Amino acid sequence: MLTNPTIAGLRVHRGEVVGRGNWEPILDEVTWRQVCARLGGNRTVTTAKGGSYTIGLKHRGKATGRRYLLTGGIAVCGVCGAVLIGSEKQFRNKSRGVYTRPYLFCHPRNGGKGCVGILGTETEEFVVAELLDEIKRRRDHELIDDGAAGARRDQLTIELAGIDEQRRELARMWAARLLTGVEWAEARAGLDAEQHRLEAELASLPAPEEKRDPTAILADWPVMTLDERRQVIRDYITTVTIHRAKPGTQAFDSDRLSIDWR
Repeated sequence: MLTNPTIAGLRVHRGEVVGRGNWEPILDEVTWRQVCARLGGNRTVTTAKGGSYTIGLKHRGKATGRRYLLTGGIAVCGVCGAVLIGSEKQFRNKSRGVYTRPYLFCHPRNGGKGCVGILGTETEEFVVAELLDEIKRRRDHELIDDGAAGARRDQLTIELAGIDEQRRELARMWAARLLTGVEWAEARAGLDAEQHRLEAELASLPAPEEKRDPTAILADWPVMTLDERRQVIRDYITTVTIHRAKPGTQAFDSDRLSIDWR
C-alpha cells in the first residue's frame, strides 16, 4: 500500500504515473519516493543478540508476529540486561482455579538467566500512561533542517519525476508509431536502469527528521495498531528496565520499572 503512487497524490493509469490527482496526498512526494526506494531494496536487520540478517523479496509482506507492546528489545532485565520475552503464564487460586495471564520473562532464549518476571498487561498499561504523560509534557512539534541531505533528496525526487514524464513521452511516441518496438524497449530499459540508480541513492540517504506532533499522537493512540504504538514508544523510550520484586510481593509494583527516555 505504501508504494502506491496515489499515496503521494499521483494518478496512475495501467500501472504508469500519468500526472497529479485532485485529492490531498497522504505523503509528500519526497517522502513517498524515499519509502519506495527503501522498501524496494534489501535491508539488514540487527537482532537483539547482536546478529543480523537481510530482508529481501522472500520476506516481503510477512507480519512480525508481535503480540506484546514491550518485547523486541524495549523491556530488559534489570539484573543481567537480557531482552525480555512475552508469553502466557499459568496461575492458580481458590476462587478462579487455573488461569493464564500475559507475562514478561527474562528467558535463556534471549540470553537471560531467569532473573525477573512481571505481569505483562499491568506493565504495558503503566508504561503507556507514563508515555502519554511525557508526550503531553514535551509538546515538541518542530521541523529540523537537515541541510545537504534534504537538498539531495529534493533533487533526486525531481529527477525521478522526470523519468516518469519520459516514460509517458515514450508511450506517446510509440502510440504514434514514431518508435519501433525494439527502440521503445531499449529506451524503457535505459529509464529503468536510471530509476534504479536514483532510487538506490535515495534509499541510502537519511530519512527526513521530523519530530512527531504530540497532539496527533494523543488523538490517534486509541486507533493505532500494535506496530504503530511500538514505533511511538521507540521514538520516546530507549528501554524499560524491570528490576527484581521485593521479597513477599505478589501484586504488580510499578516501582520495579525504570524508563530510560530518549
